[in-house]
Amino acid sequence: NLIGIALTLLLVATVMGTAGHVSGDAVWETVFQLLVPFVVGHLSLPLTARFVQRHKAPLPIVALGPTLPVVYTPFLPAVLAAALLADRGSDVACDAFLPPLADGSLVAAVGLGGDLELNAVGKLHGSAGLVLGAELASLLLICVGDDVALLESDQSGLTVEAQKNIDPSRRVCAVRCDDVEVSDSNLLRGARKALEQLSWTLAAAEAAGGARACTEMAAEYAKERRQFGRPIGTFGPVKHHCANMLVATEQATAGAWGAARADLDSEQAALAAATACC
Repeated sequence: NLIGIALTLLLVATVMGTAGHVSGDAVWETVFQLLVPFVVGHLSLPLTARFVQRHKAPLPIVALGPTLPVVYTPFLPAVLAAALLADRGSDVACDAFLPPLADGSLVAAVGLGGDLELNAVGKLHGSAGLVLGAELASLLLICVGDDVALLESDQSGLTVEAQKNIDPSRRVCAVRCDDVEVSDSNLLRGARKALEQLSWTLAAAEAAGGARACTEMAAEYAKERRQFGRPIGTFGPVKHHCANMLVATEQATAGAWGAARADLDSEQAALAAATACC
């Protein structure tokens, strides 16, 4: 394991260093940051093994916690961007953005609010409101009236300012446009309603998945956690809470599946998406 950590990072440095992206100091710093927790963890194993054995149920939650802001923050906007492009995007936009979105090399952000205006010469003015994932994104999908504009984060006149959020795993930014140019191929005419429905549907699906994970972890913990000499899952109030969680999870799942159906007309699809999101 130790050799693998070192060799992997050295290989990455060798490959990427030719383009000047990675320095030797950065590699050794990363090796040090990985090795120290690894060694300390193994040396402390005799002291921690019993504690870990007694508290197995909550450990996956603790282990997954640090990865959630990294993994799930870019995921939802990326899926939204790819789905909208596949449905409404021009050939030029699809060729430019869909492949890197699919392989993960392009991070997208999505905003549904704001008061942007597009003038006669194709330039944007105003605020795009709060945009999910904009701090990390290279591609921004923002609403302009009934349309959706595709903007690249390095465009002149585009300002992205990070904001504090109630949910720290959801990075949001305030985005402003001052004379930001939008080409015809990067303006998806009449796509705002489709983006909103996709957002509601995918957000509902993600929430249902999170609810199911919480329900399953809570049920497993109730089986293993003991109080007064028996598992707490045998107590009536705990059973009721777990049962209520399961009912709510199944309702959320059914709503998400209903919104994702392909056989709905536009009015039914809008109603199903709004219901699922609620």
